[in-house]
Amino acid sequence: MRKSSTPVSGSRGACGLLALVMVLLIVTEVTSFVALQLLALRDRARPSGEETAPAYRNVPWADVYWREHRQFLARSYENYPYGLWRLRPFAGETINVGSDGLRRTANVKCDGAAPVVYVFGSSAVWGQGSPDWLSIPSLLAKRFTDDGRAVCVINHGSDAWRSSESVVQLIEELRRPGAKPPAAVVFIDSCNDVFTPFYYTGRVDLPYNFKKGWLDALATVHQGCFYYLTATNTWTLAERLMRRAVGSSTPSIKDPDLLGRQIVDAYLNNVKIVDGLARSYGFRYDFFWLPLNVEGQEPVYRRAVEKTAPLIRAHTSDHLHELTGAYSPDLTLGACHLVPAGNEVVADKIYQTIKHDVKPSG
Repeated sequence: MRKSSTPVSGSRGACGLLALVMVLLIVTEVTSFVALQLLALRDRARPSGEETAPAYRNVPWADVYWREHRQFLARSYENYPYGLWRLRPFAGETINVGSDGLRRTANVKCDGAAPVVYVFGSSAVWGQGSPDWLSIPSLLAKRFTDDGRAVCVINHGSDAWRSSESVVQLIEELRRPGAKPPAAVVFIDSCNDVFTPFYYTGRVDLPYNFKKGWLDALATVHQGCFYYLTATNTWTLAERLMRRAVGSSTPSIKDPDLLGRQIVDAYLNNVKIVDGLARSYGFRYDFFWLPLNVEGQEPVYRRAVEKTAPLIRAHTSDHLHELTGAYSPDLTLGACHLVPAGNEVVADKIYQTIKHDVKPSG
């Protein structure tokens, strides 16, 4: 008696269908990868609004800097302990970042009796729009050397950091074995402390890149989950196309006044924390609040500044300096950054504030 071949045929059909699905998935993923690579090349070829600012016309290092800047940002971030992140190491003519994630500071002497100055902040401190030697920390170090005093200024600025990330990094530096205690610690803030809650998270207690999904997925990873799909080229391309179709969304802020107060309260609490550390470790500290240029920005930017700037201004003190009016708008670069001439103004303000308390040790 001849056996039916139906089960065999059914198995072959299922295997064929599965193979077809796998091929389609692979083709889709590879196609998405190619599309993302082409889009990245296009984006890097386009000059940004900052790149075309008048301050960079006929500047000999400008073309090299912006080319390296595009290459550098394409390298993305590295994770650091306690939820911190830094841009990856890079070696160029105008941008140099070491294996420790710190950008090179010019005009420094970091040995012997030279006092140490930490400078914390976000991309404005890191030096977006400026070569290594024209960042705020480098220009601050130059002010000291021009007056015949060698200092070790360390640029702890990192893209998208708020004062909260800076305080965590300061604690790490203070307890690092063998670290030389700083003579002064400087914080330069405003941009991300204000815009991250208003534009990205809707809350004052979350960094802009906080991702909880992968933690939730760990609980079910051995039972099966689909969170890994968010790391595929297909998902990434689909997200990009969706944002282009519907526009980027900002969080809905139900009470802007409350969020503004929470932002300033969190910032002032960070000042208190640093005050306690300064008393324990014996360093001078100062917080500098940069004015934000919201001209031509989305309405949410203007609303964020309106709800925070007056509150900060009301709490200025010997250790908290609000710099509205310190420089003209033509020295700004977008909402948050400064051209090198603006960096010079801020570096000089810092120097005038801390110069008498930064003395050779020993």
